[in-house]
Amino acid sequence: MRRSRSDAVVVLRASGTSACVVVHFEELRVERLLSQIPLGDGVSAYVDAIIGAVASDPTLLRTLEVVCAASGRKAAAAALSLDRPSLNYRLAKIARLLDVDLTSPERPLELWQATRLRRVVRSGREKA
Repeated sequence: MRRSRSDAVVVLRASGTSACVVVHFEELRVERLLSQIPLGDGVSAYVDAIIGAVASDPTLLRTLEVVCAASGRKAAAAALSLDRPSLNYRLAKIARLLDVDLTSPERPLELWQATRLRRVVRSGREKA
């Protein structure tokens, strides 16, 4: 029983959703690991340092999240209902604001990790 409760807490923290949405523990992947990191000032500072410049713009933040999760720009454009030039415009703006090279192999992974951590941090604050 104790394991079930701790799994449920991990799901709530990691999902970034309300308790009304069904999310199964087994469906969590990296969020399962990220949700177990102690949520301190260091984690928030990391997220702010990596994606803070776009976090206040919901459109750019959503674009970044979708692009990081998508299997390519074509899929990201489709998921965002954008044409590719519009997506490229947003990505250029994101790259400029974050001062990153999105073609670097490390940056997309770091940005993806920061967007996932942001979700966990926000979820942890809302449920605290």
